[in-house]
Amino acid sequence: MHELDFDLRIAAVRSVLATRGVLAGLAMLNHRTDYRYTGLFNLRGAGMCPTVVFDRTADSRTWHRLVPLRASIWRHMLRQGEFTTSCASEDSRLSRSDPLNSLESCCGSLLQPNAGALPCGVLIHFDVQRRSIDPGEVSMLRRTAPLFLTYLALSE
Repeated sequence: MHELDFDLRIAAVRSVLATRGVLAGLAMLNHRTDYRYTGLFNLRGAGMCPTVVFDRTADSRTWHRLVPLRASIWRHMLRQGEFTTSCASEDSRLSRSDPLNSLESCCGSLLQPNAGALPCGVLIHFDVQRRSIDPGEVSMLRRTAPLFLTYLALSE
């Protein structure tokens, strides 16, 4: 994908966030993929707490479950800044006794206010079904993640 394409798409996400809010921004990113969910998770104590989650099959859903940081995907994201798996049940990097054992695929990017700062959350696509994602969409998620920092701060 060309740099100009990324710039235009990022500008579109920024505009949707400013005019229609965080759920619409998550929906916009979600519709670019096959994933069922796209969410914003906040780092709270010893876990990640869902702040806002777009579910393409439901108008509204309440998410309250704090997911422990010991979950494999969070450990990988915290260490690497991002993590992607299309088949968690067969991914040797992940523990079979993970608290996220119903999650089968995900692509997430760590949210950090600036380089070297402590992370404060994650922007993530996820699904209970196997899903793959185009490398261009992984880059899109990484590059749009900073736009969601303001909305994460507002939820605290």
